[in-house]
Amino acid sequence: MKRLTVLCLSLLLALSLCACGGDAPAEETTDPATESATTETTPEAAPETESKPASENRYTGTGIVMGQTPMEGEESWLELEPDGTAVLFIADSEYAGTYTLTDGALSVSFPDLGDGTGTLSGDAITLDIINMTCTFEK
Repeated sequence: MKRLTVLCLSLLLALSLCACGGDAPAEETTDPATESATTETTPEAAPETESKPASENRYTGTGIVMGQTPMEGEESWLELEPDGTAVLFIADSEYAGTYTLTDGALSVSFPDLGDGTGTLSGDAITLDIINMTCTFEK
């Protein structure tokens, strides 16, 4: 009889431990790979890209016309560095290339995009490239 009582008490204690224990909460991690997969992030303000901050030589896009159709809401910018390199951000892509500027006449060449021509007048640039006319201002 004692064995039965001890067995019943043991089962009762084991059952109560299981009922109270439950699942332990998951440990919080600070692993960026885990966080990006499980948490939502708010988008950062544009026009800077994550790869590098905005340069003082950046011109912000003020308009894009493709053919005869104005493109609304397209973020774009153009950087003309003193060393002759150019970076164009358009259609959510960044293109690196080169430029020349002679008496306000601008000529650009982007290996992945093509060549273009335009004008620089004061703080405004007009650029014709791949069937688009883009305007930029400092």
